[in-house]
Amino acid sequence: MVCNRGSQGLGLILVKKLLAYGYRVAAASRYANKLKEKGGEFRSEQFLPISVDLNTLDSIEESIQQTLLAFGTIDVVVNNAEYLMIAVEETPESEINKIFEV
Repeated sequence: MVCNRGSQGLGLILVKKLLAYGYRVAAASRYANKLKEKGGEFRSEQFLPISVDLNTLDSIEESIQQTLLAFGTIDVVVNNAEYLMIAVEETPESEINKIFEV
């Protein structure tokens, strides 16, 4: 299972629950240091912290390869990405398009 934004908030809660149920989880985040700090709490054979920038295709592809190397398969992907913005009517179209690109 891959869960992005796994170093904080809902993503971290989800990662902890999935690990508690025995799932192998690749937790992806821009903040690899936060993931590595949390890694001490989890069994290493179940938990793979991955640094990834979801705006860069090369970074995404590298995270997929790291997960496949560690676990052999990816069965589920949890897209926990978010994009903070102001009211839609005040947001430039280019910014709205970025939401869908991630």
